[in-house]
Amino acid sequence: MWAAAGALAASLAIAVGLSVSQKPETPERELFTIVAREARAEYRRAMLDPRPIQTGSTALEKILGWFEPRVNFRPRVYFAGGGDTVLEGGRVGYVSGIKVSGFIYRWRGKRVILIVFPALKNPVWARLPKKKWLAMKCEAPTASVWRRGDFIYSVVGDAPVEKTAGILPGHHPEEREILAASRARRGRPVR
Repeated sequence: MWAAAGALAASLAIAVGLSVSQKPETPERELFTIVAREARAEYRRAMLDPRPIQTGSTALEKILGWFEPRVNFRPRVYFAGGGDTVLEGGRVGYVSGIKVSGFIYRWRGKRVILIVFPALKNPVWARLPKKKWLAMKCEAPTASVWRRGDFIYSVVGDAPVEKTAGILPGHHPEEREILAASRARRGRPVR
């Protein structure tokens, strides 16, 4: 009898242990928050680096080519600057031990970095829903995160959400909807 009770107790302990150790699915919003946190950390590393710009060029096509052998992917970026936003160059960063590409822009004297993550290199990033966008204004600097296909993009900097959305051309087809939503929900995360 005691052996049966011991076996029952052991099987219950294993069952309880398994149910506690299995994590529930991470909510979609939390995935975006994780990426925004990592993007902000890479932004801060770039700002602390005495020479954050590692490329010798400001031409988008040359910067894209410069990344290829260094990060093993060609980031899909179409914004070469314009108006009050200037492309200054690029840098290779590390986020969660994975190489990411960073495009450094200057907007009204402030640095803004577009970070491109290869979504499939990290299991957390791979679970981010495709064609979704979220702007995080709850802490400085502002971080906008979205996923298009195999890449996750984050624009980080001391710029308003409307400006970070302005760097989206070619990446997000619903840009007008994003701008309208960000104006309507100023101060709250935009989905």
